[in-house]
Amino acid sequence: MIKKTVLILFLVLSFSFFKAAKTLAADIVRAENSAILLSRSEKEDDADWRYLSLYLFLKEYDSPLAKFSDQFIESADIWQIDWRLVPAIAGLESFFGRRMVPETYNAYGWGGGYIGFESWEDSIDHVSRKISQNYYRRGLNDPFKIGPVYAPPNSKWGSLVASIMNNI
Repeated sequence: MIKKTVLILFLVLSFSFFKAAKTLAADIVRAENSAILLSRSEKEDDADWRYLSLYLFLKEYDSPLAKFSDQFIESADIWQIDWRLVPAIAGLESFFGRRMVPETYNAYGWGGGYIGFESWEDSIDHVSRKISQNYYRRGLNDPFKIGPVYAPPNSKWGSLVASIMNNI
């Protein structure tokens, strides 16, 4: 009886924490991007646990991309790709935007890493769109299928990107 009570209490507390974390995720990311902390009641319906998950993951790696977590998710949703894919590619190709050609905003190895973009938002949207158009629409919809085309010299690319995606 005591075990059941403790289990129920644990589940109730876990659910409450998860719901609060989802709302906090949206507030943290939006606050960092706009310097305005939105109230929970204003945007409660827009709360998305993926923001917090990605933001905290990228912050752990001291990535300049952390404050663009919302852009990764919005672009992934628009272009109907896995929201973890483009950040994971950035992780493998440039250690999450920390090792790349300066001022290119190209953390994805796009065009060998030498193609430049105007901003992080521009690069995130461009790469998400191209992955949707050039890979997903051809049935290449996971890192194992994308790898031989995206990075043919590296036979482990797909498994490395999948591993990063799983860690996000």
